[in-house]
Amino acid sequence: MNKPLASCVCVTFDRPHLLNETLYCFLAQDYENKELIILNDQCDIQYVFDDPRVKIYNFNKRMSSLGEKREFSRYLTNGEYIVTMDDDDIYYSNHISSLVNFLETNKEYDISMHRNSHYSEWNEYIEVVHIGCPLNGACLRKDYWQNNEFSRIKSRGEDFDFVNNAIISNKVLYVDDDIITFHYRWGLDVHHISGLGGDGIESYTIVTQGTSIGPTRIIKLVPQISDKVKLYYR
Repeated sequence: MNKPLASCVCVTFDRPHLLNETLYCFLAQDYENKELIILNDQCDIQYVFDDPRVKIYNFNKRMSSLGEKREFSRYLTNGEYIVTMDDDDIYYSNHISSLVNFLETNKEYDISMHRNSHYSEWNEYIEVVHIGCPLNGACLRKDYWQNNEFSRIKSRGEDFDFVNNAIISNKVLYVDDDIITFHYRWGLDVHHISGLGGDGIESYTIVTQGTSIGPTRIIKLVPQISDKVKLYYR
C-alpha cells in the first residue's frame, strides 16, 4: 500500500547555499511519497531544479512578513501530511517517515514532533536539547494545516501562534524515544530566514531592506551538504 503524500514546505530568502542542503535532506529521506515546496521572495533570484517532486515558487516582490509567506504556503500543499523544513536546519533521512508513522498510529493527534533535537550555533557546538514547540521540523495533519491561519503581520512567533490551538487541545504528540531526526542550527548568517524583525511595519521595513531590484539571476540548485554537516548527518 502506498503511503500518503507528505508535503514538505521550505520558505527561504537569500541563502542558496543552505537551500542546497535542504534539498539534499529532502531527497535523502527514506519516505518515498513526498514533495518539496520552496517559497522564494528574493526578487532578483530565480531558483530552478529539474525534479517533479520539487516545486519552486519564485515571487517578484518581497512579502511583508514571514507570517505572510507561511500563510501563502498553506495553499500550495497537496499532501495528507505537511512537514515544515526551514532552510537553515538539517533533517536526517528518517525524519519524515518517523513523524508520519506516529500520526498514522496515533489518530487523536494533529501534530507530531520529536521532543529532542541536536542543536548547534555557527555549526560549531552540538548538544541535545528539548525542542519545545516550534513549527520547524514538525509534521501536521492536512486538516489542521488547512483550518488554522498564520498571522500575516508577524515575522517572529508566527510559528508558536499557529500551533497554539493544538497545544491548548492537547493535540501535539511529543515523541519521547531515543530517535533524533532533526538538527536545529542557529546563527549561520545575518539573513536568519525571513524572520528578522518584530511585528507589523517593523517587520516589513527590516525584511525588505537590502532587497535588490537588479536583473534576475537564475540559480540552479545542487543538492549537497557541507563537510561539517557530513560529520553528523545520519
